[in-house]
Amino acid sequence: MKYSDSFYVDVLIDNLQFEPGREQTFFTYLVPGNLREKIKPGSPVIVPLRNIQVGGYVIKILDNPPQNMECKQVFTVLDSIFDEEYIKLLKWVADYYLCPIKNVIQSAIPAGLLTKIRKGIKVIGDSAKFDEILSPSNSFLIRGIKDPAFYNLCNYLKNNVNKEISVLSLKYRFGSNIIRHFHKLVNMGLIDIKTDIITPDIKGKQMLYAMVILEDTSNLTKKQSEVLHTLIKQGGSMPVKNLIKITNTSKVVIDGLKMAGRINLYKDRIFRNPTEAVDANKEIKYLTQYQKNALLEIEKSLNGLKHGKSSNTPILLHGVTGSGKTEVYIRACKKVIADGGDALVLVPEIGMTPQILGQFKEHFKENIGILHSALSKGERIDEWQKIKAGLYKIVIGARSSIFAPLKNLKIIIIDEEHDNSYKQETSPRYHARTVALKRAELSDAIVIMGTATPAIETFYNAINGTIKLVPLPERVQNRPLPEVKIIDMSEEFKKGNRTIFSRILKSAMEERLKRKEQIILFINRRGYSTYVFCRACGNSLTCPNCSVSLIYHTNNPTLSPSGNNFLKCHYCDYMLDMPKTCPYCQSVYIKHFGTGTQKIEELTKKEFPYASIQRFDSDVTTKKHSHKEILERFKNHEIDILIGTQMVAKGLDFPDVTLVGSLVADSFLNMPDFRANEKTFQLLTQVAGRAGRGDTLSEVIIQTYVPEHQSILTSKNHDYLSFFKQEIETREELKYPPFSQIINVVTASMDSNTAMNYSQTFVNYLKESDLDSVYAVLGPVPALISKIRNYYRWQTLIKCKEFIPVLTYIKQIINKINYPQSIKLTVDIDPMNMF
Repeated sequence: MKYSDSFYVDVLIDNLQFEPGREQTFFTYLVPGNLREKIKPGSPVIVPLRNIQVGGYVIKILDNPPQNMECKQVFTVLDSIFDEEYIKLLKWVADYYLCPIKNVIQSAIPAGLLTKIRKGIKVIGDSAKFDEILSPSNSFLIRGIKDPAFYNLCNYLKNNVNKEISVLSLKYRFGSNIIRHFHKLVNMGLIDIKTDIITPDIKGKQMLYAMVILEDTSNLTKKQSEVLHTLIKQGGSMPVKNLIKITNTSKVVIDGLKMAGRINLYKDRIFRNPTEAVDANKEIKYLTQYQKNALLEIEKSLNGLKHGKSSNTPILLHGVTGSGKTEVYIRACKKVIADGGDALVLVPEIGMTPQILGQFKEHFKENIGILHSALSKGERIDEWQKIKAGLYKIVIGARSSIFAPLKNLKIIIIDEEHDNSYKQETSPRYHARTVALKRAELSDAIVIMGTATPAIETFYNAINGTIKLVPLPERVQNRPLPEVKIIDMSEEFKKGNRTIFSRILKSAMEERLKRKEQIILFINRRGYSTYVFCRACGNSLTCPNCSVSLIYHTNNPTLSPSGNNFLKCHYCDYMLDMPKTCPYCQSVYIKHFGTGTQKIEELTKKEFPYASIQRFDSDVTTKKHSHKEILERFKNHEIDILIGTQMVAKGLDFPDVTLVGSLVADSFLNMPDFRANEKTFQLLTQVAGRAGRGDTLSEVIIQTYVPEHQSILTSKNHDYLSFFKQEIETREELKYPPFSQIINVVTASMDSNTAMNYSQTFVNYLKESDLDSVYAVLGPVPALISKIRNYYRWQTLIKCKEFIPVLTYIKQIINKINYPQSIKLTVDIDPMNMF
């Protein structure tokens, strides 16, 4: 398109006031000719809106000027950080998940790359003008304003004439609604709006370099000559710290060479390399016939897309644990890169990244980028910029890496596609799998989903043809699946065993330790004990901010500043030292009950004092690289027994693990969640899959109080199909996914009645719709966790037969109700948790 001297753009305003369901706000602006070369879709801009400057992003360049509309001009254009296709993806996520696009942008792009706008006001009115407003005859009546907050604001501003005040401090002092009075004060000539544009500092990490400018050693000391010769041999330029190390010299010698006119010193940007510490896995892999068949199917889809002969139908790689899915991923990526495309590989846990990265690194060397939240701010910025610049052909990362700015994306691989970690629990509440399918559609790419335990919805779509099903039913090298034994712990109790270890598990552990083999113990609770209870008055200690029990932790200097045993809420992080007496009745009969990873670690050390034992949960992996360090020690046989939560169930591949023990297998089954059976089966099957990766026969021992439950029995036999057939019948009968789509609406307030009333108002509107035949409403009811961070929570569950019309109607309801700032409204599309 050719532009005249001026043209027009649609700008998405970067506004914090958007609420779930509100329409995204676009405004049309005039772009003066001097900015013509700089502006394009995705450009951050500063524009005027209601007498203040605000930030936004160019969404669209208009083919024709708007009719009968006078448009304001764009003030400033900054460097673009994403393109038009990327904008479409971000906007789709915002619309589908009913969230501000600002939240999507903040999730997608490292904070250091985003422009910030700091808003403030300058008080320009004199005291006399404020006295006139504040006079008794005029108070609350000026221009129809009847708001005590306005009066209080004017009184405050009167005492700060000629001062600049940040909007943030005014919102903190008077509440968020105070900003609605600013335009009145501007019109009265009492304040000016001030805007500071804080552009991103992306200079990155700098390093001092030395560069030869004169190859002459005359009149130099012996050490100076040696350093100069070394620098010449290294190509004439290198980092000073490396030169000092190689020549065993000091900075004084380097400075002397500069003063002698032989070298120059300069600073240049270096990119951090978070993959540097990861060793390549040099194991040679041979493909089974099933792996070859899977690759043929993937290559057929890729070739079809390349030549425009097929659609981008997703592929489900349904393989038992240990069937070699990663090797298929690697070879599929090789095919894509050979054809000039880019590849994205998603893994569910940050802790898994180093292991799968090592396997990819052997094949792709340094051509791999990584993205996940454990990277430092600088590392994340460096990686994002290198990906955007096209310096990587493959990116590996956790959930948020679905937004990696790859330019020619042709394949998205989702390893362990069933995993709950792919669903974000804060705004934007997106599921990486859903976003991946949309991104593949926009990029003309294919999605490969791999798992031994597919999500029920995914497998249902696969057997109905929406997704292409590719099986991997055998382990590589014909290794057998481990034998699984189910132990009824109620029988153990009847026989006098009061310990957490069944007699069979304890005996098996002793045998493995004698043979120098390794063991994984799984329990899905962290902490020491799950609650603290007074046996005198019957009260348990709960969080004052949340309706949950406090978890008991033993002495841990990392988590407890006092170093004492302490109680902690895992929702709001409230902590207190373990009381010596009951706070309700002052009895000394207060004790902790239940079992978590910390207690299992202590009990295991007592039972097996000669073994090296390590806990692996989120409490001990808070430091950077702690995941990698623990797994590296386990790989090197420095750890005999690894005790962990769900982290040990995901993708770990250690050939010397010959015993896996699941200590409390039924922890999910009592949850009021329609996915409880599915989560239990997936978790037990995945945990069991950590055994038998080598040539030694292995076994899995599952301890439970419900040994006849379908999730337990089918996981014992590694029988996904039997589990699916039973579970799908229940889902169909109750009209749960895949026979409906779920929306969970939570209304929260610091006042319980307010939360209940607004929740009921929402449901009343739902019941008025003529769409009631395409959805069912459950609620409102108090949420399972009825209070979090002092907010009371009421919940409404909507089962949709037709999703888009219901979503559209929910947007309309939200706009009708016009929720006040005191209400927190959460609209969770396709929720993974029901609390």
